Amino acid sequence: MKDVDQNHQGVELGVEETLFTSHVVQGALGYGQFLYTSRPTLEAWQYNNPEAIFKDRTTYLKNYKVGGSPQLVAGFGYKYNGKKFWFAGINLNYFDEIYIEPNPDRRTSGSGSGYMILLTVIIQVMKNRYKKIVDQEKLPTYFIVNLNGGKSFRIAKKILFKI
Repeated sequence: MKDVDQNHQGVELGVEETLFTSHVVQGALGYGQFLYTSRPTLEAWQYNNPEAIFKDRTTYLKNYKVGGSPQLVAGFGYKYNGKKFWFAGINLNYFDEIYIEPNPDRRTSGSGSGYMILLTVIIQVMKNRYKKIVDQEKLPTYFIVNLNGGKSFRIAKKILFKI
């Protein structure tokens, strides 16, 4: 792909507060909108062949979401720091608005032209099929729970290391 333009906008917020010297709570929120803002051109070559399979094929990616990363994330964490250098914690994380990277070749004028002709014949059936081909696939929302713990040791009252 050539002439690919993207716009990445978003906000992030993170807070951490220590309560009663041993208890720490954390929170984070991130929201973004990552979009393609151009109509790139496609080119393809076969390995060890100087002649192009195709050149200057416009792909209609403008306003599709950039795939591969969540556009909405939230997290909450709690950590306890015990006496004698041990600690334990839990983190809850939420991820949403995750899209698969759109296939640029499926968004060219030639990729759906056969479906456009058939739309006049069988409008409702083909509309759904065409929509499946052109629409961007969204992955499901998911949650992650992380548990952690450990202990630190001092050697000769100088060196501190953690397990």
